[in-house]
Amino acid sequence: MRILVVDDDKFAMRAMARPLRMAGYEVVEAMKPEQVIKAAEAGQFKIAIVDIFIPGMGGIEMIQRIRASSPACKIVAVSAGYADMPGSDAIQAAIKIGADLGYIKPVDMDALLKNIRDWKDQA
Repeated sequence: MRILVVDDDKFAMRAMARPLRMAGYEVVEAMKPEQVIKAAEAGQFKIAIVDIFIPGMGGIEMIQRIRASSPACKIVAVSAGYADMPGSDAIQAAIKIGADLGYIKPVDMDALLKNIRDWKDQA
């Protein structure tokens, strides 16, 4: 199963990607949505893990585009918040616009891996 991890913070991105790889998943890392949006829209990923606050396109727009073009892709929004917006508010907004679920950073990888296994079992 191919999983996309998009985060502009290299440390956070690798902190999510490494346990996914260790669990046996094929992981593609990107620091800019523009690097992978065409592949994501074409359905090349079963799961997209997207940081909400990313310079450029931004995670919210990326979530909307993936959801519109690849409805079967599971989308996980992640955020530590921004300025005076708490991460929990950002996650709620992302879920309203199309994310399947969300995590506040640092991401609870045990919970995320459980969700991924559950999704895999449902497929």
